[in-house]
Amino acid sequence: MADLSKATDEVGSKPISSVYMSYSELRDTVDRLSTHNQSLINELNGLKKSNFFIKRKEFQYLKKIKSCEAEVKFLTEKLNKELQVIDLAHETMRDKTKELSDK
Repeated sequence: MADLSKATDEVGSKPISSVYMSYSELRDTVDRLSTHNQSLINELNGLKKSNFFIKRKEFQYLKKIKSCEAEVKFLTEKLNKELQVIDLAHETMRDKTKELSDK
């Protein structure tokens, strides 16, 4: 168990006026803390709204990124096919040129 004699000795050694706050001091402290608490609540609500809109935008951006990634993949595949056709045309042209020069 905790040693309460130290705590009671500390409180007991001080005059009552220094240990206890007056009603007006307590009321002022409560009012000040209530005002500060309300200010923090208002700030939190504003941050919650901002966070909501940011998350909604994040979802839209992620959706757009996925769409762009799919489009890039499709265009890359299409480009590779076109490059294969061009390579085949170059090979054919080279073979025909060689064939004509051999005749």
